Amino acid sequence: MARNSLTVITDNSFPLLPALAILYLSGNTIEKIHEKGFSEVAGVRSLDLEDNALYQVPTAALQSFHRLEELKVGQNQFTVIQAGSFRGLKKLRSLDVSGCPELVELAKDALEGCDDIETLRISSNRKLDFIHPGSLGGRLTRLRSLDLSSNALTR
Repeated sequence: MARNSLTVITDNSFPLLPALAILYLSGNTIEKIHEKGFSEVAGVRSLDLEDNALYQVPTAALQSFHRLEELKVGQNQFTVIQAGSFRGLKKLRSLDVSGCPELVELAKDALEGCDDIETLRISSNRKLDFIHPGSLGGRLTRLRSLDLSSNALTR
C-alpha cells in the first residue's frame, strides 16, 4: 500500500490478515492512525510508515503489534519524540527515525520499554539539536548499531 494517497488509517482500514508479516505504508500522506487501525494486522513484524505526514508517533495504534521487530517512522512531521512513544513494542529490534524535517528533540524516556533494540537510526534530522540523555542511556543494553549522523546536535 506504499505510494498511494492514504491520509487516515481507520479502525476498518485492513481486513483480518493474521499471517501478514510486512506492511509497507511509506510514501502516502497519512496524517492520522486510529487507535485500532492495526488491530486486524497485529502479527506484522516489519512496519514502514516513512514519508508520510504524521505529527506524532501513533503510540496507541502501535500497541496492537505484539511481534513488531522493525519500525520505520522517518520522514514525518514530528517535532518531538515524546516519552513512551514506542511503549509496548517489547520485541522491537530496529527503529529508524530519520529525515524528519521538523524534529528538534528526543525527550527523556522516548525509548522507554524498547530495551531490546539492536539498531537505532536517528539521522538526517536537520533541526534535531537535543537528545535527552535519559532517552538513550542505561536501558539499551543490546544496542549494536547507532547512527546519529547529519543532525544538528550541539549538546
